[in-house]
Amino acid sequence: MLRVVDDFYSVDNKFVSHGCEQLGYKKMNQGCPLYSVLFVLSIEPIIRAAMVKRAVAAYRLGTRSICILAHAGDMVLVARNSGMLRSLLWSVGKAADWISISFKASECASLHLHRMKVATSFTFQIQGNDIKPLYHGEFYDFLGFPMGFRVKQVPMTAKKSFLKDLDSVDASNLTPWQKLNALRDSLIPRFESYIKAHKVMKKYIIKVDKRICKIIRSWMSLPQRSSKEVIYLPPSLGGAGCLPFRFSSDLLSIELGFHLLTSDDPMLQRSAMESLQDVVHRKIGRGKKPPNESILCKYLNGNSSGRLGVDVGDASSTWSLIRKATRCAKSIVRIKWGWDNAVKKIFIKMSALGFNEKVVKVSHSSRSCIYKFLRRAAVESFLKKLIAKPDQGKVYELSSISSVSNHFLRSGRYTRFCDWRFIHRARLNVLPLYAALRGGVCNETKCRWCYSAEETLPHVLNHCPAHMKAIKMRHDIIANLLVSSLPSEWDVTVNKIVEGVNSSLRPDLLVRESCEGFIHIFDVAVSFDNRPLAFTKARKLKIRKYSSLANSLRHSLGCKFQVTLDALVIGSLGSWDQKNDRIFERLHISGKKARIIKEKMVSIAIKWSRNIYIEHVTGICQCD
Repeated sequence: MLRVVDDFYSVDNKFVSHGCEQLGYKKMNQGCPLYSVLFVLSIEPIIRAAMVKRAVAAYRLGTRSICILAHAGDMVLVARNSGMLRSLLWSVGKAADWISISFKASECASLHLHRMKVATSFTFQIQGNDIKPLYHGEFYDFLGFPMGFRVKQVPMTAKKSFLKDLDSVDASNLTPWQKLNALRDSLIPRFESYIKAHKVMKKYIIKVDKRICKIIRSWMSLPQRSSKEVIYLPPSLGGAGCLPFRFSSDLLSIELGFHLLTSDDPMLQRSAMESLQDVVHRKIGRGKKPPNESILCKYLNGNSSGRLGVDVGDASSTWSLIRKATRCAKSIVRIKWGWDNAVKKIFIKMSALGFNEKVVKVSHSSRSCIYKFLRRAAVESFLKKLIAKPDQGKVYELSSISSVSNHFLRSGRYTRFCDWRFIHRARLNVLPLYAALRGGVCNETKCRWCYSAEETLPHVLNHCPAHMKAIKMRHDIIANLLVSSLPSEWDVTVNKIVEGVNSSLRPDLLVRESCEGFIHIFDVAVSFDNRPLAFTKARKLKIRKYSSLANSLRHSLGCKFQVTLDALVIGSLGSWDQKNDRIFERLHISGKKARIIKEKMVSIAIKWSRNIYIEHVTGICQCD
C-alpha cells in the first residue's frame, strides 16, 4: 500500500471469465495446465488498455507513473483524480467486453483519498455496475487481511485458520516428531506469508506464539519452566525449529525493505529509493537539504539523534515500519544498514549477539539469502542465550555441535516414545530429582539409594553404585555395536588382557587389521554431557590410561605394526563428540554405514540412560 500526501484514487477489481465458455472450455477445471495460459491471454488486453492511459491518468510517485497493479486474479487501478479513474475504468471495461470478461462489481471496492482524508462524494462504476466505496474505518478483505485507510490489519481469518489447523495436527494420531514437521514445514510458512504481505501489529500474533509454545511443550513433554529457546532452535541443534512470529515478522520486514532497495527492476528500485527519501525528508523537515545516503541508513538503523528523533506526526509508511522492525530486531540480532559508495548500493551487516561474533555482509549479489542469514544470526543468539544458562544450557553446549546428536528430532529413527518423552526434559535438567527441584520443595537432596552424593542427573546416570549394572550394559552395548561393524577377517579382542605384553590393562577393543599393518586400541567412555570440558577430560583420561600399553606394543612389535590409540566418547544424553569421527576413518567405515552406526550409538545412550533413570525412580530393574 502506497501512502501519499496528495489526491489518491484506487479501485480493486475481481472478475470472472465467460469467454472460455464461448471457446468451448466450459467444463475446464482450474487445475488444468491450459487454464493458466488462457487466463494470461485474457488478462493481458485489460492491462494494456489501462497502460495506454498511463501518461495522462497515472499517479506520479517520484519520477515514475503508476496506473495499474496486478497480482494473480486481482487488479488495482490508480489515478490522480476522479475523472482519470473513471476514464481508466471505462477503458478496462471496454477491453473486458471485447474478450467477454465480466467483472464482479459486488467484490470490488474503491477508495478516494484527498489530503489524507476519505472523500465520500464520488462513486465509480465498472461495466455499468456500481462499485462499493470504502469510508473511514471500512476495509476490503484481501487474502484474509482487511485493507483500507487507517484500518488495523488484524489477521482474524488467517489466524483462525492457522489455529484450527494447529489443533487438528495436535489431535491427530501423528507421532510427536511428525507433528513438529507438519507445523514447521507447512503451517508456519503459510502464516509467515500473510505477515510478509501485510502490516500486522505484534499484539495480534503474540497469542498465536503463546499457543504454539504451549502445544510444542506438550509434544516434547516439557514443563512450563523449561527454556523457550529450545522451541526456537532448529532440529539440527536440538530444538523444535519454530521461530516465534513476533521475531520473524521483524526479519521479514527487513527482508522486504532490502529487496525493494536492491531490486533487479530499475523502476521498482528507484521508486523505493525515492519514497524512502521522501519519508526521511519529511522527518528532518522540508526546509532542510534532501537527505543523502548516510542519513537514509541512519533512519533505517533507528537512529534518533537530531531531527530523526523528533515526532512530526506523520502517517506510518513502509519505511517507518522497517525502521521500527530494525530497532526491535536488534534485541536478537546485531544488524546495521550501510551504503557502499563504490557500487552505489545499500547493504546490511549482521551478526549474532555476543563477543567476537562473525559479521556477515549481505549485498545486492546475495540479496536472495538475506532472510536465511537473518534467521541464522537469530538462531545463534538464542543458542548462546541457552548455553549461558548454568542449569539448562550445559548439555546443549555439547549436543548442538553435531547434528548426529539430534538425528531423531526429524525422523524419530531408533527412538522409542518413552525415550522421546525423557530426552528433552533430561537435556534441560528439569527431571524431578531431589537436587534438581526448584522452589525449595524438597529439603533432602541426597541420593535416595546410596546417600553418599547429591541426587543430580549426572550422579544418577553415571556414578550411582546402585545402577552400575545398567551403566555397564550401556557401555558394553555401544562397544559391541562398533565391533559388529568391523570386517570378519580382522582379529578383534574385546575387553581382554593383551598377550605378549606385561600389562594387566584390558582395553575395550584391540583390532589387528592383518598380519602386518595396523593395531588399533580403542576404549569407550560414556561421560555426562557437562559442557565440552567433560568430553576433553574423559578422552585424556582414557588415552593416559592406555598409553603405556600402546608403548609396550610398539616396543615389542617393532616396525611390523603401527599402533594407534584413541577413545570413543559419547554423552549419557546422546551428545556426539566429533573427534570420534577419526576412529571411523581409521577403521575404514564411511558414508551411510558410518552415519547409521553413529545414530544407533546415540540412540542406545539415550535409551539406557532413560532405563537407568526409571530404575532409579521406581526401583524396578531395567537390565533384563
